[in-house]
Amino acid sequence: MRVFLFCFSWLFSASFNASFEGLVSAPLSGKINIKAQLQGVDVASSKFNQRASNITGTVEGTPDSLTWNNFSGKKKKKKYTLTGSLNNFKSPKIKTTLNGDDIKIDTDIEKKNNDWSINKLVGKYFDIVFDASGKIS
Repeated sequence: MRVFLFCFSWLFSASFNASFEGLVSAPLSGKINIKAQLQGVDVASSKFNQRASNITGTVEGTPDSLTWNNFSGKKKKKKYTLTGSLNNFKSPKIKTTLNGDDIKIDTDIEKKNNDWSINKLVGKYFDIVFDASGKIS
């Protein structure tokens, strides 16, 4: 399937599963789980002159969470893998890792009221090592 969205072109194969556990008369109180398995996705942007290829991975969503698992792909012949989660959309807590030949990032960020807390932001980009934490108000 080929999809054009704004300035991006997507070519992909995916499988989707959805489950619902609960009363049909009260769907908002039921448990909903949606899972997408992506295989061999190619994304290109003519505007930004960028391309990522052979993206695979699993995305799973519930009414209050989103997880991405072993999302891997190639950009300029380098492989990258992304894994993480976003929980509680009203007060989000985001944990994610990005690993590649030239970059490694591990994050733990959350929002409480109007403040964002960076509990952990550590990584390495080529030979540059960084480590940050703090609050953004």
